[in-house]
Amino acid sequence: MENRFLKIAANICFCIENQKEKEECTIRLLSKGTNNNLLSIKQLVVINTILRMLIGQYLAVQNVILQSAFSSILNTNNIFFHSIDLKALRSLLFYRFVHIFLGKTHFSFMQISILMPVFNAENYLTECLDSILAQSINNWELIAVNDFSTDQSGVILQAFAKKDNRIKVIHNQEKGIIPALRLAFAKSTGQLITRMDADDKMHPQKLQLLQQKLLEHGPGHLATAYVTYFSAKSLGGGYQRYEQWLNALTEGATNYADIYRECVIPSPCWMCYREDLEQCGAFEPDVYPEDYDLCFRFYKENLKVLGVKQQLHYWRDYPERTSRNDEHYADALYLHLKLHWFLQLDYHQDQPLFVWGAGKKGKAIAKHLSKEEVPFHWICNQPSKWGHNIYGTVLQPISALAEISNVQIIIAVANPDDQKEIKQYLKADPFEDTKHWFFC
Repeated sequence: MENRFLKIAANICFCIENQKEKEECTIRLLSKGTNNNLLSIKQLVVINTILRMLIGQYLAVQNVILQSAFSSILNTNNIFFHSIDLKALRSLLFYRFVHIFLGKTHFSFMQISILMPVFNAENYLTECLDSILAQSINNWELIAVNDFSTDQSGVILQAFAKKDNRIKVIHNQEKGIIPALRLAFAKSTGQLITRMDADDKMHPQKLQLLQQKLLEHGPGHLATAYVTYFSAKSLGGGYQRYEQWLNALTEGATNYADIYRECVIPSPCWMCYREDLEQCGAFEPDVYPEDYDLCFRFYKENLKVLGVKQQLHYWRDYPERTSRNDEHYADALYLHLKLHWFLQLDYHQDQPLFVWGAGKKGKAIAKHLSKEEVPFHWICNQPSKWGHNIYGTVLQPISALAEISNVQIIIAVANPDDQKEIKQYLKADPFEDTKHWFFC
């Protein structure tokens, strides 16, 4: 790989210019046919180092290193280096580098690490592994962590690992999905990271298309795609609605807009740069549901969602599925997580907070806010509840909303028809600019 980069580096020269009208850094290719003799060995080494940094092998680099390197190579007064964001610079350079010299579909130099916890998945594991082996690209490694399985999962994993050295099997040191993911990530070597469930299946182009999205846009992005639920038995209506809702968000790359409803990034169908996952804290927090918590951390770090408008992941549903049975995925934990992140990311102490809805979810939210000593107003459209003092807050009619300006609203009304009415209500004056979030 070293010779390959030296050869490429010997034929390119980048110029970074400041586009004042857009206030952003753009790239102009100065030369695609530079003669090798025009560049010294020292210059080639410096360019090669930069290129290696761009593909993520040397990520711990300060702006000044890039600035001095480019200045010494190009030796021109047209370079604008002031206040250049390192991540944006790398994204722009990397995009140009990949598309000019390596084409748009062949990215064999970029390693993908697939992280996969495995627990008692013998009935589905072979099908899962076959779908990984059938991927249209080969530049991947699978880090499969056997999470104390008591069935034949370990035997199946070892059999596949003997046939293909890209499959690495590790035994978990601490029981649980989070420790398994943490261990898998620590043992991985890829610049791009994705996750897989041992009972699901991949579309043959899943890795290629997610990778392509990331390489087109660079770091600071999160690639996802449409998912499809399937089951040996009839699929419940809730799963079908969740699939349709999730895919609609992915289609418009508006996933974060509904982040307080449900997990808006499918846990086994995302891919991001290693450095971005590390910036998000990866799998360090021992917080369940771990996929939803990570989703909020993607949101916190402002990773921009890139949606592939194609079904790339097949999500299996069956009675023994972990999310159906494990206490870590109870409804109460989801609500606790939503409120934790809402108070940290979107709540503004200087704006009055309203809770809309006094059903089961509304009461749970009110109880949590009261416990956290967060002041709020509580409204509902049920006259029989008006005037009742619950958790120290008196329930009021909806009209109370108009009596206070510059408010923020948590909506805890689950009925779809009622939600439509609420949306229409908030579109009218004076609420059209009111920040509001649906929590169900």
